[in-house]
Amino acid sequence: MAGCARRIGDGCAVDTDCSINNDRRCDTSQPSGYCTIAECDRNSCPSDSLCVEFFSDSARRARRFCMAPCTSDGDCRAQYKCQMPNAVGLFQSCPDNMSSVNGCTRLIDDAVGPSTTRERTGYCAPPTTMQ
Repeated sequence: MAGCARRIGDGCAVDTDCSINNDRRCDTSQPSGYCTIAECDRNSCPSDSLCVEFFSDSARRARRFCMAPCTSDGDCRAQYKCQMPNAVGLFQSCPDNMSSVNGCTRLIDDAVGPSTTRERTGYCAPPTTMQ
């Protein structure tokens, strides 16, 4: 049997490193690549990942990606840090004037929402998204 598909958050160089079925992409803009699924929706990520929306303050720029979950930096691979959300699911504050270069980042996945019993988790953030 061929090797298993890489998990969300694993390193990669091309899309086929993440999946030969074309259902995962390699984000080569991140250090050593980042296997992900773009344009995720509530509960559409694999069970070992979560959906995060970047640039939530701008409908035009907002993008969603499945990200590797974590509860500490040790859960992430080298060069990545665990970024934890606040009580309302924001990883970065949304600016009042909506003109931030960095935008805001929020948790989309219902599986870790405030009305569930599952502990709220963070995601393994590439250095470019850290504040």
